[in-house]
Amino acid sequence: MGVVYSGLELQRGAIPRDGAHLEAADMVIDRISSLPWVTTTLVHGSVLDGRSNRRSDLDTLVIYRYEDLRHIPHAVGVVKQILDEVSSETAVKVEANIWPSEEPTRARKQRMYDMLYSWHLRHAMLAGKGLAGEVDQQTLHVADTLPAEDTEAIRDVALNYTVYKQGGFTGAPTRYVDGDPRALAAMQRGLELPKSIGRKVAQLIASCEGREISGNDFVFDIHMLDDPTKSALTKLAQINSDYTELLECYRGMDGNPNDLSDYTAWIEQQYGAVIANGMVATVGLSHFIHDYIS
Repeated sequence: MGVVYSGLELQRGAIPRDGAHLEAADMVIDRISSLPWVTTTLVHGSVLDGRSNRRSDLDTLVIYRYEDLRHIPHAVGVVKQILDEVSSETAVKVEANIWPSEEPTRARKQRMYDMLYSWHLRHAMLAGKGLAGEVDQQTLHVADTLPAEDTEAIRDVALNYTVYKQGGFTGAPTRYVDGDPRALAAMQRGLELPKSIGRKVAQLIASCEGREISGNDFVFDIHMLDDPTKSALTKLAQINSDYTELLECYRGMDGNPNDLSDYTAWIEQQYGAVIANGMVATVGLSHFIHDYIS
């Protein structure tokens, strides 16, 4: 996810420095894997793949023994506290999934309904680059069996996704107030839509056609959407690019860290456009899903 930083964070210098993401990855692996109730610690995604930038978060999967939770009710809380400490020490946002081991298969499938995410986890575990502990066999099993869904199930999963995304925009604050976590989350959700919608459309089409998804499908499938949806996604992609440049400008001392009025004013100005175009894009995706499956 492309993190959006508040003016307060920028003023405090709470922006990852060069090399901070790899440092955070090492800290997560070392500290979490040492907990006796944790069976699997996996750092994955752009940081381990060498594709991260200053706005990247750190994708982490932690699997703990569900039996131990009965005797150590604070077990998950300890994991979360450690992740918060790593984030505080490195300024890297940690995006973590914390799952119990050997849960009912249907429950694990609910967590891994996104096929691309499931296949990505499978690949990351087997590659072992950011893995400490066991290769979780249930995760591999679910990843291997997910593509067998019928078109009705695929449609329902995709529509549930759009409803969830739309809810984030309709429930967002009407205007941006610096430091409001709800507004920051809505801004980030909108700016990541061009990629996330491309992924979802690619999954939908590939699943219905019984084929695997290649990297080129992401761009191609976005172009299959209607003009208003494509226009909204194009605007969101441009705002996302502009924000990256703005952040680097201020971090590079071209802006006065004690005067962030221009920085926060820019976010305030773009916030409404992000929410509006996010709504257009998610509604457009809902119509595409209905028309494509029908």
